[in-house]
Amino acid sequence: MMNIIRTFINQSLISLAVLSISAVFVQPSTAETIAVTRRYPKLIYNNAFELWKTYNQERQQGDDGKGFLAAYLADKYLLGQGQDGWKRVQQTYQKSDRLQYFADLRKFLRETGYTK
Repeated sequence: MMNIIRTFINQSLISLAVLSISAVFVQPSTAETIAVTRRYPKLIYNNAFELWKTYNQERQQGDDGKGFLAAYLADKYLLGQGQDGWKRVQQTYQKSDRLQYFADLRKFLRETGYTK
């Protein structure tokens, strides 16, 4: 599950960088990537909005959408809105594996520098 979370967050950061920022990130999800990305809050906000929208579309089609939620939450942390992001994710994701998913997500966010 950690690889799925990592993949979606990396793809989210890469998309944000490639489409919106004229920068090249060799290794997404590094401290440098996070530090540079935080300089573009409007782009991060727009990305988070799109991730949330995509999550809801995927959920309607039967997908659990975990990767989209993880990427959304990473964006919320980049915006300094981590608590709000967690509240929304916890209210929304109600599947039976939620406790394990949340534990894995917390670990991932900590290991990749989104949280302390």
